[in-house]
Amino acid sequence: MVVISLESLLHDVGKPDTKAYDETKGRYRYIGHPEKSVEIATEILNRLKFSNADKVHILKLIQYHDYISETPSKLRRFAAELGEDFFIDFNALRYADAYAHTPEYAPYIQEKHDKMAMRIQSYFDDGSAIDLNGNFKSSGNEIRINKSITIDGHQN
Repeated sequence: MVVISLESLLHDVGKPDTKAYDETKGRYRYIGHPEKSVEIATEILNRLKFSNADKVHILKLIQYHDYISETPSKLRRFAAELGEDFFIDFNALRYADAYAHTPEYAPYIQEKHDKMAMRIQSYFDDGSAIDLNGNFKSSGNEIRINKSITIDGHQN
């Protein structure tokens, strides 16, 4: 519970550093804020002396908290790489984040996430969440993501 609570506090900490006005959309955007949030959160977690396992879990949640895809192959790989244990916390964060937005924006986020969550859960249920080697991933300890996290000089 501490991990998901801390992740909830830190997932948007990089937004002030990435805030830019998008003239075409007429609103502010925060391109790259997950990466900046990971950078800032790494420093905080190191100062608080979190274990490497907790740091990896928290930083992966921060890194992917805005991830949405409707492409079956990308979702299947996402599910396989992150594992079912990680997906439980990912879902909790996505739901909380959706409801934290303005009332008119939350249903849009929620609808897109619900579709994605149902599809990913079906991959775990039917065993089709597989990695590039054909191995089913069922544990958050088996994370292998394109972007890795570096903690205390070690790449995780």
